[in-house]
Amino acid sequence: MRVSIIPRVLFVGLLVVVMSSLRSPHVASAGKYTVTGFATLFGTEDGQFDFLDRTVAQGINSSGLVAAHSYMQSDNGSWFVAFTSQDGAAERLGPEDANSVVTDLNDVGDVVGYIAPRDDEYRRAKRPVLWKDGKLIELRTLGGDIGTAEAINSAGDIVGSTTIVPGDAASQTDHAALWRGDDVIDLGGDSEYDSQAYGINDNGDVVGSQFSAESLNNVPFVWNDDEMTFLELPDQLMGGDAISINDDSTIVGSARTEGGNQYPARWIDGEVELLPTLIDGGEARPLKINNAGQIVGYATLTDEGPAAGLTAVLWEGDSVIDLNSLMPESSDIKLTIAQDINDAGQIVAGGNAGGGGETRSFILNPVDQSAARVTTDSVRVPAATLRTWAS
Repeated sequence: MRVSIIPRVLFVGLLVVVMSSLRSPHVASAGKYTVTGFATLFGTEDGQFDFLDRTVAQGINSSGLVAAHSYMQSDNGSWFVAFTSQDGAAERLGPEDANSVVTDLNDVGDVVGYIAPRDDEYRRAKRPVLWKDGKLIELRTLGGDIGTAEAINSAGDIVGSTTIVPGDAASQTDHAALWRGDDVIDLGGDSEYDSQAYGINDNGDVVGSQFSAESLNNVPFVWNDDEMTFLELPDQLMGGDAISINDDSTIVGSARTEGGNQYPARWIDGEVELLPTLIDGGEARPLKINNAGQIVGYATLTDEGPAAGLTAVLWEGDSVIDLNSLMPESSDIKLTIAQDINDAGQIVAGGNAGGGGETRSFILNPVDQSAARVTTDSVRVPAATLRTWAS
């Protein structure tokens, strides 16, 4: 494996531009959405899942198929159960009496994530898995016992991370991994430091981060053609993560200060720029970019950090908007995070409804088809089995 570093080029006024973008948020003018609940495991079969009172949708593909997991956490333990949902029907994934968590899916309907023993409350003994045609397939590791699959492209290439030698996760090194066909490729090479892969596009380009002894922080990378390239960071920012990459090779992720504050970043042709935040001094983290360049994630509403509250956001071009401002007037939901956006512009986002504290997930369907980049006939919207809000 070859490792290269994009040369650090300091442009005059770069820091001024960076800070200006953070001080003067550019609020987007985007199309509005209808909000649709989707079928979950609640109320299915004999009610055995009815106590799983929280749901997180992690991905939505071009057909409108949603990959999600429901879970419960209490003093008596926790249980996570993965499923897919479409057209009003939920299909359980994962083995019986085990924790199963999804992280991503592709347009074919393949789903990736991890499983862990039911009595593993904190899911430390995670194993990377693929669900293909409803069948669970455990993925090989890089030599260790623990790993996760984070993303999958249309060709079925999967990325994530695993430990490289057997043993407890707390004492082991994780390396970014690529599963391609029958092979598992160690993207961390001979590095002694941790690395993680978070995203992959249909060209097979992989993005993630690797720990740097020089900065004592994770640094973002892109991997292709057997070469890992570390991405440039804005001056005075110490670390970051590359989270998602589209087929045009535009990369999004976050850049961090020495104190740990994180700001949204985008890399185009290797050049980095900070995306706007909602408020002066606010933080944000992009989670996914689609092939139209639309980006979703979350942002803070105050300068007190994530602990003071989060909101789901959408970036288009150089603008950002709180997705809650685009909700129908009749909606009583509060969105806190947007997890994924497909090429039709449909978004899966998490939050709560009616002021309740339970985590719920929703599908946001663009009303303005110019925002969706497709015609009405091209958008396959899953049938609502819960409740639909419309303007």
